[in-house]
Amino acid sequence: MSTVQVVPTRVPRRRSETRKRLLEATQAILLDGGAAAVTVDSVTTRAGYTRGAFYSNFTSIDDLVFGLYGEHMAEVLDRLSTATERVARDIPGTLKDAVEGVVAVMPFDVEWLRIRINFASQARHDAILAEQFVEQEQAFRGALQPVLVRSLAQVGLEPTVDADEFTRAVIAAHNGALANSVTDPDPLRLRVLVCTAVILSLTRDMSGLNLRTTQEHP
Repeated sequence: MSTVQVVPTRVPRRRSETRKRLLEATQAILLDGGAAAVTVDSVTTRAGYTRGAFYSNFTSIDDLVFGLYGEHMAEVLDRLSTATERVARDIPGTLKDAVEGVVAVMPFDVEWLRIRINFASQARHDAILAEQFVEQEQAFRGALQPVLVRSLAQVGLEPTVDADEFTRAVIAAHNGALANSVTDPDPLRLRVLVCTAVILSLTRDMSGLNLRTTQEHP
């Protein structure tokens, strides 16, 4: 009796590539024309696919935009997970070292900030999107908070407000500096400078003799 050889399907790999190209096309359109320019036809045309390919991967434009935002946040959370392990091992020498370490793992691309703002704007008018957006933001703050608090504790500082509120304030400062760094000759320095100012205004000296915070302010 002959044996029929079954060849493994490659559909999952093709589908993964299709999804990736649709997301890349969406990102490009968002940056070129904003959320209003993102339609099923514009995305599929730019990606080189049919509407059928779109609907085999996403249920709607909202689902597509959230998929794009979710993938970016997954990359950020992965960086923060690695940073948490690093903070547990390393002791930064100065406040500047600590702040630079935190800023380095935060989303730093102005284009992505624009995408986040677009997604937040859409979420204001859609309860489901709003819930998804809140979940992503909470996950980000939850991953950033231990990195931020532990890094500062290693240079003798602790928040004077609730840790979640403290993390929110630092994120807001970072995003504000990021939005204003487009034409800055040294955008990293600006982000570190602004975040340091907010951190110092919302922390206190744990030891009473914290000399490292006075060294090398950015």
